[in-house]
Amino acid sequence: MKKSIIVFLILCALQIKVCGQKPVPVYEEPRHKPVLVNEFVRIIQARINDKDTSLFHIHATPSVFVFVKKANYDNQVLGEGWTRPNYPKGYAWYSSFATGPSTHRVAALPKDEIFAYDIELLSNYNKSTSPGWMPFSNDTIFIADKAAGYRIKLSKENPKLEIDVRGPMVAILLTGQQLQIENQGTKQKVHLKETGYAYLPPKEKHKLSIKSDSPIEVILFEVR
Repeated sequence: MKKSIIVFLILCALQIKVCGQKPVPVYEEPRHKPVLVNEFVRIIQARINDKDTSLFHIHATPSVFVFVKKANYDNQVLGEGWTRPNYPKGYAWYSSFATGPSTHRVAALPKDEIFAYDIELLSNYNKSTSPGWMPFSNDTIFIADKAAGYRIKLSKENPKLEIDVRGPMVAILLTGQQLQIENQGTKQKVHLKETGYAYLPPKEKHKLSIKSDSPIEVILFEVR
């Protein structure tokens, strides 16, 4: 992987005249802000507004992604023309970049915003790579070698969810007024508003709950 990244960066340097700037790692792109980094994840919050365009940036680390707003924007892969993807709010996926890094830039449409999370998976959580590993929930978005994604809905009829000693997780509140996440051991509570995130450490018990009658939808990414 390191050799492929080096070769790719050399090719990018030769193409500076084509793209107008030297591509940077995604976590160094000014509109992609790392908001939490630990041994397992680097959580990057990407926000691009109203005709603004990001720098060309490189995705090289296995990552999970989710759009927390409807995403209709312009995208240009290095060396190619512009395209216009269109994804619904809550679209989530995993990319291993096993065949090599991906370099692109994105531009927001007038009076619109690109709002997404890119969570780089910096290391595996050994226990969840064992043969006995099972998904946390049936509401899976994907199950991959390094991560699993879940779409969880809480409502008046189903107001709480308990997570009992799993791998590291990242919770992102996709829709709803507020989500409470309580660490059952420390009793520490976090209150998420819509589009907010929280990191759930491994080997601990967590309870997700809502206090109002309004339903919520939360995306959970689990490191394997």
